Amino acid sequence: MDFTVYQARATETAVYPGQGEFTGLAYAALGLCGEAGETGEQIKKTWRDDRGTRCRFCKGAELRDICPESDRGVFSCQPETYIMVTAERAEKIRKELGDVLWYAAQVATEIGADLGDVAQENIDKLAARKAANLIHGEGSDR
Repeated sequence: MDFTVYQARATETAVYPGQGEFTGLAYAALGLCGEAGETGEQIKKTWRDDRGTRCRFCKGAELRDICPESDRGVFSCQPETYIMVTAERAEKIRKELGDVLWYAAQVATEIGADLGDVAQENIDKLAARKAANLIHGEGSDR
């Protein structure tokens, strides 16, 4: 879906206080922060809850006395902890990202910006930084 179309459709569903005023902008910005935090919360829960153990060489879930990668000189599987994003967790993250997108669209609406233009300007900025080898670092003036 096109960002401009998304923004228009998202705005049709907007019901919150102060639309078109500073309080509407504050409401949308705080909602954006909250939903971004909930997205991070799902990723934190993945880290905490969705761990497993597998062999670091053959990546097998069952640890064995003889590792299929024994031609590397490994005779038994070497355990490593890994984190897997389950389908259920990915769906929760997708839903939170949708809420992030909705609030981003409302922030854009509140400041009179087109979300499609915001997206294009961001890609242009990042492409210029990459071309100048300035992706790393911090600050807006790179």
